[in-house]
Amino acid sequence: MPKKSKSHNQARKLKFQEKDDGPLYYKKENQDYALVIKKLGDMRIMCALSNGDEIMGIIPGKFRKKVWIDRGNIILISFRDFQTNKVDIIYKYSQKEARKLYKGEHIPKFFIDGEQVDNNINADNIEFDSDDEETELNAISLAFNDKNNDVNLEDL
Repeated sequence: MPKKSKSHNQARKLKFQEKDDGPLYYKKENQDYALVIKKLGDMRIMCALSNGDEIMGIIPGKFRKKVWIDRGNIILISFRDFQTNKVDIIYKYSQKEARKLYKGEHIPKFFIDGEQVDNNINADNIEFDSDDEETELNAISLAFNDKNNDVNLEDL
């Protein structure tokens, strides 16, 4: 009697499980680790390097529809000799691999914590002027309470 094959759902779950049998890729000369900050579209992403600099990364065509890179992922990048403002993505690390890199002190702590490098912009440093908000709200309410109920953009 033939062996019972796995159902579609079981096969799909096995497909997305992390495999831990492969080697762990470390950086070499002209390579570095990076954290994905945001996706820019058209196979491009913004990355934060381990020294805090931001740089644009290009996702290669061989990753298309096979390797999904999202915000917060840790990747291995290769610097270009001819373009200093762009890097090529070589490998995407899984969560287990990222933890191993952190334990081996290859990547900084802010890669694992998920904190972003936003060039000195913190939520604590943002201040709002209450006078500007009040005058803006008054202008909007006056525009809506007008007799003819027409709103002019010049009044706002």
